This record gives sequence, C-alpha cells and structure tokens, in this order.
Amino acid sequence: LGGGTPTAPGAADLLQRAKAAGASIWYLRADPATLAARLAGADNSQRPSLTGNPANSIEEITRVFNERDPGYRAITGKTLEVAGVPVDQVVRRLSSQIQED
Repeated sequence: LGGGTPTAPGAADLLQRAKAAGASIWYLRADPATLAARLAGADNSQRPSLTGNPANSIEEITRVFNERDPGYRAITGKTLEVAGVPVDQVVRRLSSQIQED
C-alpha cells in the first residue's frame, strides 16, 4: 500500500479488521531524511503538497511523518525500520520477519 493509504477514509478501520482477522500488516518505517532522499530520486512532478510547504521539502516530509507515524504504529503493530537500508535488504528482512511470525 502507498504511504498515505491508512489516512484514506475507512482505510484504517479496514486495516484494523484485517489485522483482527489474522492478516500480517507491517509498517516499513523510514525517518524523514531517508524519505526525502528516496523522493529526490523519483519523478515527483505531479506530487501535490500536503501541507502548503513545497512538495517533497524536508519541512513537508517531517510534518507529515510526525502526523502519521503514531497512527501507523497503532494500526500495524509490527514495524520494520528501513532507514538507510537498501531495498533488497528490506525485502530479505521483511521476508525473514514474516517467516518468524
């Protein structure tokens, strides 16, 4: 799911119901600096601002992160820290964690 999915109307409830039914829901958590670096490497020309700050600015990313992080942790219950971790290693770590569950 995309980063903003849990904020969509009804999505948090749907995710909570899925978790209650036994779904494994993970939060791949990266700090604002890591998110900014990843966004800088992608074509985000159509990405809208969520805060009034320039889209993809560290100010916007930090503000949105601080608003969303507590809720994401509450919804998922399982967090994998991915700051500074290459994607292939994230996949391996997540796969390993899922197998342990």
